[in-house]
Amino acid sequence: MHAVLTGDIVGSSELSPEEHRKVVAMVKSVPDVFPDVVVGKVDVFSGDSWQMLVSDCGMSLRIALYLRASLKREKAFSVDSRISMAWGEIDPQQVNPQRISESTGELFTLSGRRLAGLKKGSLMCFSALHDDYLSEAVGSSLGLIDVLVQQWSWEQARAVVATLTGKTQGAIAAELGVGQSSINKSLQAAHWMEIANTLNGLETILKITLQGDNY
Repeated sequence: MHAVLTGDIVGSSELSPEEHRKVVAMVKSVPDVFPDVVVGKVDVFSGDSWQMLVSDCGMSLRIALYLRASLKREKAFSVDSRISMAWGEIDPQQVNPQRISESTGELFTLSGRRLAGLKKGSLMCFSALHDDYLSEAVGSSLGLIDVLVQQWSWEQARAVVATLTGKTQGAIAAELGVGQSSINKSLQAAHWMEIANTLNGLETILKITLQGDNY
C-alpha cells in the first residue's frame, strides 16, 4: 500500500518570482522532514503543480496537513494547496523516483484525475483504489478537516507545523519566542485536538482494512 499525493498551489499567480521560488522550495523540502516515508523526490511541474509518493498511507494524511500548514504559515503572502490523495498498490517498476509525475499505473492516474475533478470550494479529496468503503470513510472525514484547515490563520498554521514534527508546546514556544499559552491558544483555535483525534481514527480504520482481504 502506497499513497500518491497530487496537488497544485492555490494563489500562485499572485506571487512574485522570489515568492514563487520560496513556495516551490517548501514543497520540495517535504522529504527532508519525512525522509523515511516519502519515496524519491517531490516532483514540481507546470509551475505550480506537484506530486509525491508516500510509502506509509497513514502518514500521508499528516504529510498533506504539514504541507498545507507550511504554506499557510507564511505571513507575507497567502497561498494554500489543493491535494488529491489516493491509496492503493503500485508496481515499483512503474515508479520514477526522480520524476514522480512520470510514473505510471492506476494509483497515479486516480490521484491526478480526482484533483482535476475536485469540487469548487474544496481543497482536499481522497480515493482508495478498488475500495469504496475506505474511500467513503476517509474521504468524508478529510472533507471536514479541509473546512477547518481553510480557516487557519498563519499563527495557527505555524503551531500546527511544529506539532506535526513532534515538538511539544513548550519547545515550540521557546523556538518562536512566545509564551506557551500563545501556542496553546493557536492550537485550540485551529481545532487541532479534534483534527488529531480524527487522524488517529482514520489510521485505525486503515490498519483494520489492511488486516482484511482487500490488500
